[in-house]
Order: sequence, then structure tokens, then C-alpha cells
Amino acid sequence: MRVAARSHSGGGCCFEKFRSRGAATHRGRMITPEFVREKHGEFILVANHNLETEENVARSIDYNLARIINVRRHLSTALSRCRLIYDIRGHAPWSGALERIEITLADICTIEVKR
Repeated sequence: MRVAARSHSGGGCCFEKFRSRGAATHRGRMITPEFVREKHGEFILVANHNLETEENVARSIDYNLARIINVRRHLSTALSRCRLIYDIRGHAPWSGALERIEITLADICTIEVKR
């Protein structure tokens, strides 16, 4: 099931427009999107991961996939779209990192990259 279109380049994220969302719990762990845009039916997650090796990229993908699935279980069905923002400022990602992330996660979320 495709939830959101592929990311677009150049579009910025204005964090001031979003409000923080209360956390849901799952087996004692906190599940909290960084932001929720109820008007747009969207929740936003931010990842600031070391993507310098293929191993790290695979770990990041697995972590974010699990995170998206868990968050969706606890949010209103009206929040059907997920935007995952990779903040790679100050990092030197492996050459195929962003393409691998996009290919793997594009069917369940929109990927945005902050450089």
C-alpha cells in the first residue's frame, strides 16, 4: 500500500508550523512522532543517523521501518501519512545510502533529506 508520494527536492520544513504530539506507549517504550500536522493527516519523524557504511544504512532502515509501524498502531487513522526527515548535516553518508533508503522506505513514507 502506498501511503505517500516520493519526496521532492528543495522543499523545506518549517518546524514552527508543527506542534509536538503526546506520546503513546508500547510495551513500556515511548512512541512519539516529532511533529503532527493534523490538518494534513501527517506525522513526522526525524532521523539523525550515521550513514557512513552499508551496515549503518541497513540498521537505520530497519529502525525507522519498525518505528513507523509502531507509531501508526498508536495514532489516529486520520494521521495516515508519514514524512521521515533524514538530517545528514555534518555527516558524510555512504555513496548509495540515500538511494537505498528511498528505495526501501518510499512505499510507507515520504523521505526528505536535510543537507
